[in-house]
Amino acid sequence: MTTPSYPIAPLPGYSVLQRPLISLAVQTMASGKELLADFWLGQHKWEFTLTYPRLTPAEMEILLGFFLANRSVPFFFDYRENKSVYGVVDASLGTGNGSDDTFQMVRSWGGLFTETCKYIHTAPQVKVAGVLQDPSYYTINSDGAVVFASGHIPAAGQAVTASFSYDYLVRFAVEGKGGSSQASSGLASLEFEQFSYRLSRLGQVDLITWFE
Repeated sequence: MTTPSYPIAPLPGYSVLQRPLISLAVQTMASGKELLADFWLGQHKWEFTLTYPRLTPAEMEILLGFFLANRSVPFFFDYRENKSVYGVVDASLGTGNGSDDTFQMVRSWGGLFTETCKYIHTAPQVKVAGVLQDPSYYTINSDGAVVFASGHIPAAGQAVTASFSYDYLVRFAVEGKGGSSQASSGLASLEFEQFSYRLSRLGQVDLITWFE
């Protein structure tokens, strides 16, 4: 089954809220000291809230139809903070040693945290030692890693970088249950308001990333 893609990306100027979610348990000892437990074992989720101040009838039908058709399945969401062709530019994928042929696509958040990027959807630009590589020199595997062909494996000390865009695998968020670590049920909804002839607005669409 082909994974569907969210149909109408937020337009420039429209509000998008992006929230990282972690799941922690806090235990307070008699001494007042606190112990933290990471329920998701180093993983995190992203939650997005999209707003659409102006929708044509056709756009409204597309969003409504997508919501009803994909209520219980994950789908791809293309969100790029910089609104450019490549959401990630010149990301460091590692350094060659002459034998390793596989380099995972990643992005760095402020140089403090590195996130794996799996669902690559734009043909990347891959560089080795600053030199742009011909796409025939490598493939992108199902895990979002660059796999160099024999004869084109980066030599020892050569930096591997890439510019690319990727999708988030998301679902529609259940009201009040977005970051829960427990099994839960609830409502997911969209609220359209017709504010003018043949024009509607959609207050918010809540999406949350899906753990596979």
